[in-house]
Amino acid sequence: MVNKDIAPDVVLVGGQDTGNGYVKARIAGPGGEDVIDVPSGVSEEVTDRPDRPAEDRTAPSVLDSGFFDILDASIDSPQVAARTRHLYGKAGLSSKAVKSGGYLEFVLEDGSKSHQDLVAVLIHGMFAAKALKDLVARDGQLPQREIVVDVFASIGLPIREYSHERTAFAAGFTGIAQKPVSHVVTINNFETPVSVRLRYRDVKVLAEGESAQYAIMDQGLDTYRAGLDRARQIAEGTEHTELLAEVTAEDLYSATNTVGVDIGAGTVNFPVFVDGSFNSDKSSTLGRGYETMMEAALDGIKSDGKLPNVETRKQLVDLLLTGGTVRRGQYRIASRYATDYMAQFATNVVKDFDRATRGIDLQVGFVYGGGSGPVREQLEVPLVRSALDHTQGDLVMIYLDAGSSRELNREGFVLAARALAYEPFVDRVGAYPEQVAPVFAA
Repeated sequence: MVNKDIAPDVVLVGGQDTGNGYVKARIAGPGGEDVIDVPSGVSEEVTDRPDRPAEDRTAPSVLDSGFFDILDASIDSPQVAARTRHLYGKAGLSSKAVKSGGYLEFVLEDGSKSHQDLVAVLIHGMFAAKALKDLVARDGQLPQREIVVDVFASIGLPIREYSHERTAFAAGFTGIAQKPVSHVVTINNFETPVSVRLRYRDVKVLAEGESAQYAIMDQGLDTYRAGLDRARQIAEGTEHTELLAEVTAEDLYSATNTVGVDIGAGTVNFPVFVDGSFNSDKSSTLGRGYETMMEAALDGIKSDGKLPNVETRKQLVDLLLTGGTVRRGQYRIASRYATDYMAQFATNVVKDFDRATRGIDLQVGFVYGGGSGPVREQLEVPLVRSALDHTQGDLVMIYLDAGSSRELNREGFVLAARALAYEPFVDRVGAYPEQVAPVFAA
């Protein structure tokens, strides 16, 4: 264990959203800020070292060319039982280990997120990769010794785990005051392995969906104006038309009782804010997400011999998210199979939303998450109308743009991480202004 008073080589501040399908992160350090979007899985390699590691002299170019997608690392941490070598990102997906069952993919349906070693593997790996990337960008070469990295991070748990697991989950990264811990990531991409010691100075755990609402509030009034205009269109000709005409975007922006519908791949979270604060007792989680429904659609596609290039539900979801612009023929086939299942999923979300919010005085709601875009056609109108009907027109639902909504949790985590690190930094850690300044300039 490294003495906690030793000054770090690098200071990082970042938020990381680990979900079914993808790890979405933004990490700021002395080299600026990196936006990370990689598959949320790793391959477990059977050898201790890669067959053909990159030459040390190529480190600057290798690290500056999509390094998060080819990271090769082993982790020594109290949070990780196996000392296996892992391949991350696209490199992991294309590894020979995948065919032999050696690919670990993060899946959250009925299981626990806080107790999965893979979550720590993904989080530690991204911070270690960012630290090495920034250090080599500054020095022009690989370090000749173990590097020490101080981390301020914000991460999330599903609402159902948040209440009873968040303290222990954070302590797994930081340790406790009397016994801090560190985590050593050995990066194996180069001829000379590099050890990165991560010291998590502070970790803020938020409920998934809660973090997204912080990011929404940070967007300002334009989001509320657009959402209100759309709600008026949907309510046109109903008993709510006149009432909505009197509501303003400023009214919605100032609301303190709010709810989210965070449609993820493995869960749907309903985070509730009361009097401006997140209320975990009134919030809830639906234990199946958008990709869960896509499993049934994929079974139909396979049994009919369609789309031979689509073998996993993740590939099907990716096609539905992006194929309308680049793979139109395959997209039309996938959409045809998925439509019935999406309609059933939307019906379930509306019913669960009505149950989850019954008896709570709410003023505005938001729909977002990676699954909100593909299911919008089936979900938006029924959900907006149901919310109005069940509240006598008082609950306005804002269905956010799909292009940015899958990133909202990540953006909320980033805001929380910056709040952790900024003002208390000098008092808590010691003054390292030459390392800290670039983090907050990012």
